[in-house]
Amino acid sequence: MSSTQPSNSYEVVRNIPNDQAKAILLSLCTNPAICAKVATYAKRLDEEALSKKHKPDSTIAICVQCDQPYYEEDNDDTSCVHHDGVLEVNYKAEVWEEISDDGPIDSSDNEEDVPEGFNWTCCGTIGTSEGCKKGPHQSDPEKSRKGAHVKAKDEE
Repeated sequence: MSSTQPSNSYEVVRNIPNDQAKAILLSLCTNPAICAKVATYAKRLDEEALSKKHKPDSTIAICVQCDQPYYEEDNDDTSCVHHDGVLEVNYKAEVWEEISDDGPIDSSDNEEDVPEGFNWTCCGTIGTSEGCKKGPHQSDPEKSRKGAHVKAKDEE
């Protein structure tokens, strides 16, 4: 890394060499949820790379709306399917009768672990439903600053 200290965590991550990034991802994969997310991103990007010919310097970003990776060059007005509301607990959902957790029901952990116990405020559908809005992908503004995107490279 350079002699100047990166100003935040995103800068630190951006500057990780590829071999070190792979080692870090593998170590994070001891957490099944993180491992599943990493595998999902990798699989989706592989499928997109096979279906289209991407330039070696194609820009990859993660959408802040749908949380999916995408190639900037493929982004159009229907690329992103997402909800523009928030998840609210559906206290009448049967799933809560089966869960014997003493913690609060309305938690971000439960939103991720028990999405069928929540409904989207934008359309009223269950938390596992496909998005009700379509539009272009949007990368996180914090991650979108110059140099924030990951460049796709064929390293084999």
